[in-house]
Amino acid sequence: MSQAFAQKHEQAVTDLGYGYRISSVGADVLTNRVVRGATLDISNQVFPVNLVVMTGLVLDVIMGMNWMKEWDTVIDAGKRVLSLREPQGSGSFHVPLCNRTVQFIRIQVN
Repeated sequence: MSQAFAQKHEQAVTDLGYGYRISSVGADVLTNRVVRGATLDISNQVFPVNLVVMTGLVLDVIMGMNWMKEWDTVIDAGKRVLSLREPQGSGSFHVPLCNRTVQFIRIQVN
């Protein structure tokens, strides 16, 4: 979660007690802050999530590999589809990825 998004939505940011190094092409970001107890709504499927707060992030939220692994997330770039395990069941569901994907994904902050 970007620091600006957390501030805009007046989120309670807490110290993790340890640090993360998030690496991407061209930059490393160090952080030790998190927003706990948020929910991620994807096509009316609600997922619990703790969001690591990062300074200098251009996007509002980036879902990490651990979260995607927990929900058996598959990104099919060729078909432009996101697949996830349902949070309240054993099935999966699919979300089309296009310029309007933002209509299907919502962050609920406390």
